[in-house]
Amino acid sequence: MDAYDLKLLSYLCTTESAIGAKIISTLGFPEKQTLTSLEKLMSAKLVSYRDYSWRVRELREMFSITKLIAVEAKLNDINRVVEQTHLNTRFASHSYALTNSVHPQGVTVKTFQRLGLGLYGKDLRFMRIVEAKRHTLPSSYLSFQFNEWIGKSIVHQGGTQYA
Repeated sequence: MDAYDLKLLSYLCTTESAIGAKIISTLGFPEKQTLTSLEKLMSAKLVSYRDYSWRVRELREMFSITKLIAVEAKLNDINRVVEQTHLNTRFASHSYALTNSVHPQGVTVKTFQRLGLGLYGKDLRFMRIVEAKRHTLPSSYLSFQFNEWIGKSIVHQGGTQYA
């Protein structure tokens, strides 16, 4: 699967169903590319076509990742680490930040808690300060990309193949 296929699949996951013209206008892909991607997704049994609409099949059958953890390690700039850690929730089920303080300011801890972000502090070893909230997968095109990369890696290493 290529980037077009994964982006289209991700889009269909966010809608109950979509007609071809709506997919083309929303994603801005050329018509030929959209049709090629839909054919590939249908051949892979990831989408179905019924009543003039495209639909995603059962997500549990196609998305293998159950936990995807992102860790941000900009240790000295807490504002940047909060921003990037929050952005990581776009694709990760759990997003954590590492900071070089085991006793961060109260406002920092509250910000991480409010946003559902995890926080680790480092002294001689890392200590969990705030547990990350679980986010649903897949959450975006990037989640599908990770799923694809991991799946290809497993197959390449001779592990389990998913059909």
